[in-house]
Amino acid sequence: MRKSAAGFLVALVLFVTLFVSFAVVAEASSTPTLPLLGADVITEVVSSHPIVDGVMTVTEGETVTIQQNCTCADPNVPGFYYYYHLEQNGQVITKSEGEDKNSYSFVATADLNGATLYYDNQVIAMDYSTEGKYVGYQCASVELVVLPKPATPPTLPLLGADVITEVVSSHPIVDGVMTVTEGETVTIQQNCTCADPNVPGFYFYYHLEEKDGQVISDTTSEGEGKNSYSFVATADLNGATLYYDNQAIAMDYWTEGKYVGYQYALVDLVVQSKPATEPAFKLEMEEGIPEDAISEDLKANANLDTPEEIQKVITLNVLTTATKKGMEITEENTEVYEVSLMYTEDGGKNWIKADEKNWPASGKVTVVLPYPAGTGKDTHNFVVAHMFTTTTANHKAGDIEYPAVRNTDEGIAFDVYSLSPIAVAWNEKVVKAPEANDVPVTGDTATPMLWVVCMLMAAIGCKMLIKRRKLG
Repeated sequence: MRKSAAGFLVALVLFVTLFVSFAVVAEASSTPTLPLLGADVITEVVSSHPIVDGVMTVTEGETVTIQQNCTCADPNVPGFYYYYHLEQNGQVITKSEGEDKNSYSFVATADLNGATLYYDNQVIAMDYSTEGKYVGYQCASVELVVLPKPATPPTLPLLGADVITEVVSSHPIVDGVMTVTEGETVTIQQNCTCADPNVPGFYFYYHLEEKDGQVISDTTSEGEGKNSYSFVATADLNGATLYYDNQAIAMDYWTEGKYVGYQYALVDLVVQSKPATEPAFKLEMEEGIPEDAISEDLKANANLDTPEEIQKVITLNVLTTATKKGMEITEENTEVYEVSLMYTEDGGKNWIKADEKNWPASGKVTVVLPYPAGTGKDTHNFVVAHMFTTTTANHKAGDIEYPAVRNTDEGIAFDVYSLSPIAVAWNEKVVKAPEANDVPVTGDTATPMLWVVCMLMAAIGCKMLIKRRKLG
C-alpha cells in the first residue's frame, strides 16, 4: 500500500511538472492576435498610380510610390510603425519597415508583374506582454500589373497658342539658316511662357546633327532650367543642323490626365572659313628694368644679371657717347626704359610679346618715345642707347648700339631690329650769341669794293678834264 501511494505521488509530480513546462513554452511561443484599429484611426493612402478594385497598373521602368498618412483621435497613441513588402508566389522580394517611414518606393520591373504589394501599420506604443496599452493594426494589399515599356513614346501634340516661345540667338537666323564664322561661339536660348496653370515649366532639348544624320553626342544638352545652349563653330559643322525644342515638365507619356505637348525647330548652319589676318603690333614701355625682363644670356653675365646693373651700364654708355658728341649731360638728364613689341592675331582681344618667330617681316621696328618732361622737339638734343639681350652671330648679349635719333612731333624716333633696354640722354640746344665786332646788316647790300672803284675812276676823270683845259 505504501509503495502504491509513493508511486502515485511521483507520477503526480511528474505530470504537474510536464504540464507547467508545456504551458510556459506555449505562452512564450504564441503571440496574441491584434484587433483591427477602430474608427478613431484614419489612414489616408496616397499612391503614384491609381488603385482600381485592388489593382495598380504601371509600366516597366516607372517608379511606384505608396504612402500612408495615419492620424488617431486617441491621445494615448503617439504614432505608428509602418510595414511594406513585395511578395511574388509567396516569397518576399523586398521589404521596408520602421517608425516614421510612412512611404515606400520601388522601380517596376517585368518580374514584378502579378506580385502583391502589402502595406500596413501598427501603433508605436504596442507591447504584446503588457496589458492596458492601445493595441491594434491595419493592413491592405494591392495586386501589381506591370505593362511592358513601349519601344517608342507616343506622338505628342504640338503645344497650343497658350505657349509662347521666344528664341534669342547670337547670330541672325534668316530663312532657317544661321551663318557664322569658324571659331565664333554660337548661343541659342528659348524663353518659354504658358498661360496654362498646369504647366509649371519646360524641359529643353538641343543637339547638333551632322549632314549624314549622325548626332554629335558631345554637343547634346538637355535638362530643366537649361534654356540656353552654346558651342564653338568649327569647319566640320558646316552644313550641320541645330535642333532645339521644349516639352512641358509635367509630361508623362504613360499617364493620362497630364498636360502633354512639345515645340520644336531647327536651323541649318553655314560655317564660313576664318579670314586670314596679318598680325597687328604695338609697343609697350615702362620705366626701369623689371626683373622678369632679364634674358638668360644677360643672367649669364655677372655684371648684367640684375636690373640695377643693367641700368648702371647702359646709363654710363649713353653719357659717354653724348660726351663724344660734344654734349654736356649729367645723369639727371637720363632715363632708362624697357620697351616690348606686342602682337595680336585676333583683332586685339589678346596681346602676346613678340619674339624672333613672330617679328615683323621687315625686321625693323620704329620706336617713338615720348619727350621727357621739360623737353621738346625744337629745344633739346637727344642720344639713345640700345642694349642687346641675346647673343647672335652679329653681337653678344650686353653689347650696345646707338641708333640715329629723329625729333618728330610725336616724340623721339629711332629704328631698331630688336627690343630690350633703351636709355635716353638729353641736353638743351645752345643758340650762339653775335660777336661785338660783327658788322650789322643793313638794307644796302651792295659790295663796298664797287664803291671804291667808282670813286677812283671819278678822280681820274676829273684830273684828265683839268689837264685838257690847261692845254687849251
